[in-house]
Amino acid sequence: MDGNVYVGLFWIVALAVAPVAMVSVLVRANLIYEACMMLGRRTYLFQTPAARPAGPPLEKLVDDLRRLYPEVRSPDPGTRVGRQQRVLASYDHTLVAAARALDVPNQLVEAPEGWERDAERFRLEHALTVAGLDWQRAEY
Repeated sequence: MDGNVYVGLFWIVALAVAPVAMVSVLVRANLIYEACMMLGRRTYLFQTPAARPAGPPLEKLVDDLRRLYPEVRSPDPGTRVGRQQRVLASYDHTLVAAARALDVPNQLVEAPEGWERDAERFRLEHALTVAGLDWQRAEY
């Protein structure tokens, strides 16, 4: 008779704990999934996902540089100064993004306006060209 009491007690406890355990697992499903994935990566059962690049694709940056370069080097006559400044700022921003993508050091953002920024822009253009980026086209 004692064995039947223990079995009955076990079933009562199991039926009382089962719903709580199921709700707890459902609430923490994301944490359980992450822990299983981390364990799988540590034991080399799963591959570590490749890191996503931080910025835009390099191809898009090159296309933007090719589009902006002629406007920066030789703006159309009659172009307003405000537009020229916006185009130059966009060109500088794209140069910095390309430098970040290729791990080329630069101080273009920190350089003050004027000849120092122009010199840093030329230096950065040369460094990106040396790094293998080709966006400057000869105009005929």
